[in-house]
Amino acid sequence: MEDVYRLREVRFRRVLSIPALNIPAGSLFWVSGPSGSGKTTFLKLLNNLITSEQGEILYKDQDILSIDPVKLRLS
Repeated sequence: MEDVYRLREVRFRRVLSIPALNIPAGSLFWVSGPSGSGKTTFLKLLNNLITSEQGEILYKDQDILSIDPVKLRLS
């Protein structure tokens, strides 16, 4: 199954650190954790609303930074 998202060595301030994460197409996942643990930051990174300080986020094998955030949300 193809991955929709692939994250490698993603960091955002002291809020979020993701060494590696693959999200397969058609999968269902949820984000949970205590207040301030980075849930909203993670979702904003996946929607290209904020930019990580380090690492790589790919959406369907394309660097997320090269995708318009509005088009990304519509896909």
